[in-house]
Amino acid sequence: LLALSHGLVQLDLARCEIGRTGVASLWNALRRHSLLSATLLELSMSHNRLEAEGSAALAQFLSKPNILRRLRLS
Repeated sequence: LLALSHGLVQLDLARCEIGRTGVASLWNALRRHSLLSATLLELSMSHNRLEAEGSAALAQFLSKPNILRRLRLS
């Protein structure tokens, strides 16, 4: 994610079996890099385990300005 110079519009990580640490790291990276928050429209994280740590990081990401239009978590 850090090497993207033009941002990211869609990210599909569904069914990747990302654990709680990976999920938290993803949210924290998205939250820290304003270019990603300014370009990411769609994110699919369905069928991954967010657990408490990942859910808290997601809440922090969503509390900051972003243009996310579709978030799939089911």
